[in-house]
Amino acid sequence: MRIDRLQSEYKIDIHWTAYPLNPSVPPEGYPLADYYASRNLDMEERVGHMGQVADHLGLPFGKRERIYTVDLT
Repeated sequence: MRIDRLQSEYKIDIHWTAYPLNPSVPPEGYPLADYYASRNLDMEERVGHMGQVADHLGLPFGKRERIYTVDLT
């Protein structure tokens, strides 16, 4: 079911938060710069691209210093 249809049929608010899911990230998080460097990726380029995509989709995209994940245990 599409979100716009859900919103028209039910009284709901949607709040989007984008973050990578990586189970190897410890509970306290991991510095974002180290995360990208360990993958030989340009952090500024990747974060800039994600920001542009979020902007195009009308989604908020905030600056962050650490990467977190979800512990499903």
